[in-house]
This record gives sequence, C-alpha cells and structure tokens, in this order.
Amino acid sequence: MFFNFNSFGLVNYIPYYNITNEAEWNFDNGNFGKAETQFKFAFNLGLIPKWKDVLLYVKILNRKHNKKLIYKTLLKQLQKKGGTSFKISEYLIKEKIKLSKIQYFDLDQFIIDSNTTEQKQIKYLNNCIDSMYYLDQEIRNKQRNNIKNVKVENENKFINIQDAQNNIDSLNAQKLLSLFQNKELANFEIINYKLSILLIHLDSRFFKLKNYLFLMLKNGNLDPFDFAVSNDRAINKKGECSEYFSYLPSIENRDCLSYQDITRNRMEIGLSTYYFRPSFNFYITVNNMMKYPLEQYFYDFKNKG
Repeated sequence: MFFNFNSFGLVNYIPYYNITNEAEWNFDNGNFGKAETQFKFAFNLGLIPKWKDVLLYVKILNRKHNKKLIYKTLLKQLQKKGGTSFKISEYLIKEKIKLSKIQYFDLDQFIIDSNTTEQKQIKYLNNCIDSMYYLDQEIRNKQRNNIKNVKVENENKFINIQDAQNNIDSLNAQKLLSLFQNKELANFEIINYKLSILLIHLDSRFFKLKNYLFLMLKNGNLDPFDFAVSNDRAINKKGECSEYFSYLPSIENRDCLSYQDITRNRMEIGLSTYYFRPSFNFYITVNNMMKYPLEQYFYDFKNKG
C-alpha cells in the first residue's frame, strides 16, 4: 500500500512517530542515551511534540539529575503547545521528578483557557462524539442483554436488534463525515477514548472516511493505532488480510500474514513496529502499562496450534 503524504498539506507527523516509536523502545530497554538523541531529533522536526514523548524525555533528564534542563524543556513545550489541561507539577511529583516550588508554580500557569475559539470547538466536537457514543452503547447494551427486537423511534413497528445496530452505526458514520466536512474535525486533537470505539464500529463505512482519518492522523490528531485497527477490522470483514496486524484476523486466515509487509505498512502510517499495541492512547501513566513486543506477538499468533 502507498500513501502520498504531500497530497493532504504540509503537516506530517508520520516521520515524527517513527522516530519516537524507536526512542520509546530504546527507553524501555534501558538505552537512555540513544533514546535521548532520538527524542531531541524528533523535537526539532518543527512539530509540536506529543506529551507522552516530552515526559519520557524528561524522565531521561531526571536520571541525569539535570533539573535545569527539565524545567527549560517543559517550559519550551508548554509555550509551543499553548498549555495543558492538567497541572504539570502533579505529574512531576507523582513521578518523583523534583523541581523547586517556584518552577512548579511557573509550569502550572500554563493551563489552557477553555474560552478560546479553539477550545470551544474542541468542546463542541467532544460533545458530538459523546452523543454518538451514547447511541452506540445503548444499542449494544440491549444486544448484550439478549433483546431481540427494538421499536423504531416515532414509528409503530419493531425491527431486529442487528438491523437497529446497523442503522445506528450508519447514522454515526454520517455524523462523523459531517464533522470532518463541516467542522474540520481532522484539524483538532480530540483526547476522547469514545472516538476510538466509534471508529472501530465503522466496519465497511471506514472506507468513506479513510482519507479524512488519514489526514487527521497525519496532522497528529489521531492515534495511528486507531486508524490501523479501524482499517484492519473493515478489511478483515471483507475477507482480506490484516494490513497492520492491529485487529487480528481469524486463525484460518493467519497464513496470509507477512511480518515484513506488516512492519512496512506500519511505518507508512507511523504505527510502532516495536509493540503490538503501542502506547499513544493506552498509557495509564507514562511507561506504566504492559506492552507486547510486536515480533513476539506476531510469531506467537502465527504459530498457534
């Protein structure tokens, strides 16, 4: 597969992701010097670094007891990003990264103003996603409770639960398409796990949104794993082989998987070639969630009895 990276504009986080994916792997394996060099290189690509990467880099600096550079780095990234929605001091204290009280205070002043036009738009988009997620989960909860038929709203008839679910998924896909076309969803970083669930449930509708989702990924506003797993589920349901090994195919179809193809495809969208399910949206705290090495997970899956 091939994407023309220049066809969607100038911003391109994919090289950044590929560098920081390797830096994260080196960090987790104790190769701190190499990880530090790679993070610094990624931070100089002219993009706004992701907080996950900044905080991993700060952990490296903390090992060297370089408090001055920790403060300088965080201050610089806060200024570039325009702030955060959380207090930096609380994270630093939790991770036992000690700065002075004055430095904590300075960093905590960069709380994002919720009244800006951008933040109001993000709030609106989040509310739309929450509303779609409510419909998504309401119909699936009924299915889990073995409800066979549901009444059609404003109509005096009942339809099969599977048909009702399909209608909801189609409606949500249309709403997402509208948000991309009319509200420029691809230009905003939406930190909302509910969007990931909606994308997983697109199935064949994924293909109508694929270019918008890729643009969102390329802009740095969509986790590459979310793009990959939505794509893989959609093509797996068509009987085609997984492109990114993110949504596992059936055991019967495992022979079509090629590790070389998987790693090449992953690099083309900035998805980690080191971890099966990488850390972008799956950290509870930085470096504090079990991660499975991709190669080990791949060959274990291929060799199942």
